[in-house]
Amino acid sequence: MKALLVLIVFFTLVLIGLAYKRDGNQKKLMITLGLFGLLWAFAVLGMMTRPVIYIFILHVVFVIFSWLSVIWYIFRAKYHVYLHLSPIATLSLYVLGEFLFGSGSLDLS
Repeated sequence: MKALLVLIVFFTLVLIGLAYKRDGNQKKLMITLGLFGLLWAFAVLGMMTRPVIYIFILHVVFVIFSWLSVIWYIFRAKYHVYLHLSPIATLSLYVLGEFLFGSGSLDLS
């Protein structure tokens, strides 16, 4: 599974490089690299949602959609904000749940 993740990262970086070589658009390159960095930040922050499996699965699905939106931006130069920022919803839901309900150990004494 880790090898697949490494291949996905290299594949995306190669696509970013090929798109820059073809277009020569430095602004698009910087935006794409920023989106890709933000995507990986969401993926790393998503590891904290592992204790709540339903939120974690939803977060993984949103990260996949976010990655696909980066690929879509590379090929079509159309940016969909709601797709790319969708992992924030699961992270916010997890933090809100932890704030309201704690980590699962209720002290009712």
